[in-house]
Amino acid sequence: MWDTESGECVLTLEGHTSYVIALAALPDGRLASGSYDKTVRVWDLVSGVCLLTLEGRAERVLSFLVMPGNKLASRSWDKTVRVWDTTSGECLLKLTQPKLSCFGLLNDGRLALGSADGKVCAWEDGECALTLGESSVPVNTLAVLPNGTLAAGFRDGTVRVWR
Repeated sequence: MWDTESGECVLTLEGHTSYVIALAALPDGRLASGSYDKTVRVWDLVSGVCLLTLEGRAERVLSFLVMPGNKLASRSWDKTVRVWDTTSGECLLKLTQPKLSCFGLLNDGRLALGSADGKVCAWEDGECALTLGESSVPVNTLAVLPNGTLAAGFRDGTVRVWR
């Protein structure tokens, strides 16, 4: 952690054994970090102490989504999304989507997952409840606008939008 006025490093969080590739600021002021070491760590930024180490991944952690109710979704190279309780450390849900490439949180609380096979699925109760689109090119990124509109960026240079 850096003092933005002086430029000095005031806190270093140590514990991962490989590259840190994902960070998420949690609403209560803690920080989540994800690593190639296949773990998620939750840190107290006052003391620098690792409060939780979330394990169980088969592959490296790539990115996060902060969810309401002290939940954090993590996406991994193993083509899964896991939803964690950041208070207890419990894994609440595991979703698997072949060729998973990106994810987003819809305004109604469902997760949207994009994949390299061109599909965007909205997940509900652990299942792909709705396929929002299929393309012949991979989905690279998803964004959810404040009004609930979902946008997907595709490898062919297009952006497709669902309301």
